Amino acid sequence: MKIDRQFFERMGALEAGVLFPDCDIKEELAKMSPADARAAKRKWRKLVRRVAKTLGKTKFDRRRPDRNSKKRKKHATRGFLSDLGKSKLNKETK
Repeated sequence: MKIDRQFFERMGALEAGVLFPDCDIKEELAKMSPADARAAKRKWRKLVRRVAKTLGKTKFDRRRPDRNSKKRKKHATRGFLSDLGKSKLNKETK
């Protein structure tokens, strides 16, 4: 049985306590109270900063001029959420 990446991203987002990266973020934030929306945005930014610190650790990555681009950080964060979801699912199945 093959489970797609989106499923793992959603599992990781639930575990990390952030919104699903593939949903309409503005719409979801509008449904929340202002305090909860602010907390959700802050939690996402903290997660992106934490993942961004791991970028550029290899010699190859240090030479790339776009290592701090917003798109690359978002992609790396989604990969982190996917990995988090996979590890959570593996722990529960054992």
